[in-house]
Amino acid sequence: MSETLAARLKKNQILKDFIWKVFTPLPIVFIVIALFEGIVFSFLFPTGQVPDEYGHYAFMEGAYGTKGYHKQIKKVLLKKGGLLDVKGDIEARVDREKLTKVSKVKFKGDLTLSSFHPNINILKYLPAGIGFYIGVALGLPILACTHMAEIFATIFYVIIGALTIKIAPIKKDLFMFVLLSPMVMQQCSSINYDVELIPLALLLFAYILKMFYQEEKIRWRQVILALLITFVIAIIKAPYLFILGTILIIPYDHFDLKIGKKIELASIIRRFWYIFLVLIIAAGVLLVYLGRENDFIKTIIADVMELPSFISVMNHTFVTFTGHYITGIVAIYGWFELGAPLILIVMYFGTLTYINSHLIEEKPVYFSIKQRLWLIFMACVAMLFVFIALQTWTLKIQDYDITQNYEVYRTYVKDLFQIVGVQGRYFIPVLPIAAVAISGTSKIKHKKYYYLVLYFYYASIFFNVAYNMYIRYWV
Repeated sequence: MSETLAARLKKNQILKDFIWKVFTPLPIVFIVIALFEGIVFSFLFPTGQVPDEYGHYAFMEGAYGTKGYHKQIKKVLLKKGGLLDVKGDIEARVDREKLTKVSKVKFKGDLTLSSFHPNINILKYLPAGIGFYIGVALGLPILACTHMAEIFATIFYVIIGALTIKIAPIKKDLFMFVLLSPMVMQQCSSINYDVELIPLALLLFAYILKMFYQEEKIRWRQVILALLITFVIAIIKAPYLFILGTILIIPYDHFDLKIGKKIELASIIRRFWYIFLVLIIAAGVLLVYLGRENDFIKTIIADVMELPSFISVMNHTFVTFTGHYITGIVAIYGWFELGAPLILIVMYFGTLTYINSHLIEEKPVYFSIKQRLWLIFMACVAMLFVFIALQTWTLKIQDYDITQNYEVYRTYVKDLFQIVGVQGRYFIPVLPIAAVAISGTSKIKHKKYYYLVLYFYYASIFFNVAYNMYIRYWV
């Protein structure tokens, strides 16, 4: 072999190795893809076109304790800018002339520190609110302020998503796949609480997996951090706090939770678990009793007391909406008017199956059958409470008198046919839990080809969504 040919081959190999190093650190790849797509989608989706986005501006304003901004958004962008006419109408397009006329209109009134009267719900809109109010404080136009909110929301999602992928000891590619789902990208580049809920839910489960695999004992600081993440999740959407329950896959002897110098909490719980179980049940009963006038609690009591009827309601719900849920996990763009095409759904679940049946990390998936079943159980429990929460909402929108006691609610359960309002995206926070529970352990022999398949999928998804949204809103 000539020296020239050998040198050329060596250069080609160096280039291949460089490309391989660039495209295999998944957190870095995720940051690049997610940040790019998030900013693009922020501009592709006009203000107010994502489900309940205008309502979330109102909720965000209530959380920060300011007044008047969401009304000005509606008046200027949605009405005068013509965006209200686009919402939910598949034939309508953005009137660029109208939008251009209002693109430089600014908010009326001054924003000072005394304008803010925040409450606990600020946690639902922290990144988006920061971006939005920075824009207001800088005197930017209303349209620019909405984009500031979306970009800050995207940055938060990217940071938490990258951290999730980095700390996950296994299935990094699975977490990245879920985080880059079209539905997730739409939600996390707009104004709603999914921006925080989805990445934080995935972060919590990834952190629990990290504790499961670590060799050193689990200390108080790790448990407290998991509890803090759970607290924020509970503020955003309470049913998903059950994700914390997946921590019970970790054996008791992996914990080192000392109270003082001699008392080891994990050992005490293991020895007297039945006492703690009774205490937990008693606390649950007390909570139900104290909150018996709450609509959600009354619904739970009625569902338990009329269990056969509730099962019938759930059955009718899934028979009617399973297709809608499957589509919604992948993507339902805009205001529910454009669902993902069949080819995209097939690509999504085909790629998910491919990823979940293989393992790219050196660490094995050594969950027992009991641990796998527990993961599935906790995912189901979280989703069950999501359905019950939407059952309460169904009663409200169907004009049931929700001020009645739980005995009357029992008749509501018997009368109700199905639960409405549950979206496919509500399954996404628990999707990695269910996927890990049934994951395969096949080792990837040719990782370069494996990543090639994944990156081809991400590119295909992006161009499909970007093209369809451009056609939907702008052409």
